[in-house]
Amino acid sequence: MVKSVVAESDVIPFARAAKDALPNDPDQLDEAGQTILQMLHRAAGVAEENSRRALETAQKLWHQLRTALLARTPSTHRRPKRWKSRW
Repeated sequence: MVKSVVAESDVIPFARAAKDALPNDPDQLDEAGQTILQMLHRAAGVAEENSRRALETAQKLWHQLRTALLARTPSTHRRPKRWKSRW
């Protein structure tokens, strides 16, 4: 079983609504919604950047692997030059 240790300073107290505020105040809900959308937008940007970087790395590694394999392959096993136009 994993025990979780939470310091009291890590706990954010729940703020009580003012007595005259409506429980479902539209302004408060709009602000919360906007905050959530901003966070999602930021997360999507980070995910897109990570995806782009991963694709670039994969392409770079593929080119390095291909170069290494071609360097190891004896020239007798390479395709003849006349095949280049076909491929």
